[in-house]
Amino acid sequence: MSDERPTIQQQIDEVLCCFLSIRSAVEAWQLAPEKHRSVETGACRSKLEPLEAAVRTLEWVRDNAEQLRQKGEPS
Repeated sequence: MSDERPTIQQQIDEVLCCFLSIRSAVEAWQLAPEKHRSVETGACRSKLEPLEAAVRTLEWVRDNAEQLRQKGEPS
C-alpha cells in the first residue's frame, strides 16, 4: 500500500489556490459592485483571513518539520 498523503508543500499550494481564487472574486465584486451584488461577497471575504492563517501554519510546519520530528521521537 503506497502512502498517497499530500506533502506539506502540496497542501500549501492547494490552500493558496483557494485563497487566490476567493480574493480575485472579492476584488471583482469590489470593482463592479452593481454587477456582482450578492451576500456571497461578505461570505467569501470572511474566508480570506482563515485561509491566510492556514497557509502561515502550514509554512511554519514545513519550515520546522525537522525540529518537530526530533521532538516527537522518544529519547
